[in-house]
Amino acid sequence: ITGWTTDSDNYIKIYTTATTRAKSSGWDDTRYRLSVSNAIALSLQEQYVRVDGLQAESYDMASAIQTINHQIIATGGSYHRISNCRLRQDNNSGVTSNVLSFSDSDLTSSDIYNCIVYARSDNQGTVDGMYVNPNAVGSARIYNVIVYGTRNGIRDGSATTRLNVYDTVSFNNSGADFYTPATQFNIIDYSASDDNIGTNNVAESGGGAAWPNDFEDAAN
Repeated sequence: ITGWTTDSDNYIKIYTTATTRAKSSGWDDTRYRLSVSNAIALSLQEQYVRVDGLQAESYDMASAIQTINHQIIATGGSYHRISNCRLRQDNNSGVTSNVLSFSDSDLTSSDIYNCIVYARSDNQGTVDGMYVNPNAVGSARIYNVIVYGTRNGIRDGSATTRLNVYDTVSFNNSGADFYTPATQFNIIDYSASDDNIGTNNVAESGGGAAWPNDFEDAAN
């Protein structure tokens, strides 16, 4: 997405209708989906963009490519929002990639909420669920998100405490559910994970093996 003039009141919104939007009950090939092979499914290069209700996936990856990313954003303030989306990736390259990556140095604010993020098949060793660098983006909030089956579920790439996570579940990841080299998450609150970290953390019911029992429809 590039070549537009946007501001906080005049933003780009990418969305689907109610009958074709992503469902919380599972991936649905009969609904709208943005599905690409060995490429970025959606690259956000404008200052003010909102993405709502999409199914998006990248598969048969041969290099470190994100399913959704942002880059080359102009200076002067910006805001990106990802909501109500189901995002996944299949990476066969052996190179680390991210399903969702927010790290452009000119992105000043972002919200990610009501999303499900995961790796297709058994690629936990190479796919990180979400990579967010609040040192670059200024501030970021993640809330009511499920991340599972990846290498590192949510990865904070910053050296400062600007990433805030609320009411989020990160589990069955082969690395860390919440990963950062310097432990710089600002807030992890009322969230559930195998790592049981953060304030007011919620443990699942059986030491990792019982996650399916903690969801109404665990298969989806």
